[in-house]
Amino acid sequence: MREELPDADDDADATAEVVVTMQPPGCRRDRVLPLLIAVTKDRLGDPSKEAARLIVSQLGAALRAERQRGRNGHWSYSLTRHLALCRAYAAECRRLRQAYSAHGSSTAARSADT
Repeated sequence: MREELPDADDDADATAEVVVTMQPPGCRRDRVLPLLIAVTKDRLGDPSKEAARLIVSQLGAALRAERQRGRNGHWSYSLTRHLALCRAYAAECRRLRQAYSAHGSSTAARSADT
């Protein structure tokens, strides 16, 4: 009998998901983000949702540019930078979602008190 082999595409997708979403131990936002995008320490320390949206927007633009370099086979494409951008973008999107969900729940709690 012939044994069925696992689908390589499924394994690759699962591995890519782990690699992209996994944060290396000791990864510090204030050290990593300035290496990837033009962001100041003031903006990194700003807890506002507007600052978070700007960071996500900058990361998205940098990620699109890096993907385009990869698609075009440009000599300056870096897989390491691409993965770092993917990780940072996923982490910042999570931070932004958490900020919005925390704001939504506190708003609901305040409106329930009145």
